[in-house]
Amino acid sequence: MERKEPTFSKPNMDEVQFRQPLRHREREPSNGLVWKIAIGVFVGMSICLIATCSLLGIGAAAVADQQEQAQKAAVEQFIRDANNPDPFGYEARAREELRLEMERRALKPGQRCMQGKRLERIEGGWRDLPNDPC
Repeated sequence: MERKEPTFSKPNMDEVQFRQPLRHREREPSNGLVWKIAIGVFVGMSICLIATCSLLGIGAAAVADQQEQAQKAAVEQFIRDANNPDPFGYEARAREELRLEMERRALKPGQRCMQGKRLERIEGGWRDLPNDPC
């Protein structure tokens, strides 16, 4: 079998139909309504966005003010602590311990201190208190 090459004949142009160009197409009545709805939704969403951003901005400003006040208070506290000669209160505790020790060592009625020894008055003389030096 022998191979045949395809052949083309001249087309008949009478059978070909061309579309007419669309010069003016009539609009449907709902087409204008769609645009109105779209613009309304856009405007509404824009207003919501502006309101949300405004509220967030107001809230952020309030938080920034609180943070600024807290920072100022922290700096003031740091300066007070840095300028305190006894920040841990050792001197006050030492004074309190000294006061308590002085109260404990204070002579009670009927007691005397002679040559670094505490003596207590008893009937007929003095008794030494070796556990309580003066």
